[in-house]
Amino acid sequence: MKIKQLFETMATNNVFFHVTKKSNLSRIQSIGLVPSKGERTNKLMDQQGIYLFPDIDSVEDALMNWMGDEFDEAEDLVILKVRIQDPSLLTQTTGWEFVYSSTIPPLDIQVFRFE
Repeated sequence: MKIKQLFETMATNNVFFHVTKKSNLSRIQSIGLVPSKGERTNKLMDQQGIYLFPDIDSVEDALMNWMGDEFDEAEDLVILKVRIQDPSLLTQTTGWEFVYSSTIPPLDIQVFRFE
């Protein structure tokens, strides 16, 4: 998908995907996703926020490559489908990854798939 098409799709539905450890799921379902600087963010010296993918193909590509290397093989992962409320708080970091700088409440989060 081309970048222009990505932004058109996002502008229509504001739906993205987030990957996290399954062990984080109950906390996320309770308080939502909160912008932070986690262990992978600190390691890579990236900005604070919630890291999101625009589509499931980007998630799968990341998990098969660089992102898959960041998790312990024994760790169960979950892919979350999230709806953002304010697209102006979204920053594109690469062609396949975005950072959202506001909390995503539990009502805007659903489990998409376990890995």
